[in-house]
Amino acid sequence: GPYRNKPATKKYEHYEFKNNTTAGSSCMQGWRKTMEDAEITMPHFVIPNHDKPHSLFAVFDGHGGHAVARLCAKLLPDYIRKQPCLQLVDKTGKQQLTQENVQEALTTAFVELDRWLNSVEGRGEVRKLCEEGN
Repeated sequence: GPYRNKPATKKYEHYEFKNNTTAGSSCMQGWRKTMEDAEITMPHFVIPNHDKPHSLFAVFDGHGGHAVARLCAKLLPDYIRKQPCLQLVDKTGKQQLTQENVQEALTTAFVELDRWLNSVEGRGEVRKLCEEGN
């Protein structure tokens, strides 16, 4: 089965300080035979054409497999960055980043990434990661 006789309790920790933001993550494998989760810890998340600093944090639960979680952690930042709603400008030509724009960018990025994961290409990448193992 997918479980160990004893939990793997070694913790892996990562800390960063950027943009006056201290960020950290910690993960532990636990009872599963392999680590299935992935995370994004980006205290300095660059959105093209925006001067203001941003951060991006996310946890992806593997739900019985590591491949999709790892692909999401790897690809989601670029899916967010490419969203047209983050490139809107006001009447003076200044970039506008509103809560609505961010919500739309996140929602659309997740939907597009999910659609890609379910495509022939995406399924091929998932399969490749599964074959490579943990």
